[in-house]
Amino acid sequence: MGDEDLIQACQIENILYAGVIGDALGVPVEFEKRDSYYINSMIGVGTWGRPAGSWSDDTSFSLPLMENLIENGDYDQLMQKFENYMFHNEYTPDDEAFGIGNTCAKAVRN
Repeated sequence: MGDEDLIQACQIENILYAGVIGDALGVPVEFEKRDSYYINSMIGVGTWGRPAGSWSDDTSFSLPLMENLIENGDYDQLMQKFENYMFHNEYTPDDEAFGIGNTCAKAVRN
């Protein structure tokens, strides 16, 4: 891996971290009216009653996807990872899956 590849890998990693942080900032106010809150730090409770810094199903689905891409996994392996998230609480900040929408749940089950 050359220096250019390393820089790109670091940039990708930073982008992924930014996504997780943004997700965690938004969890407490998910589904709230946009102008009804001001977020400038990690807070807890809110919509889902989660501790500060908890990420949502968006990140919990993204983590196994990234892992599967890195491992060069196939579709069945990805679906297994998604099932591990949904039914075994893997890829969660505190071993509890929450907020999985009906469409995502149905897609994984089928």
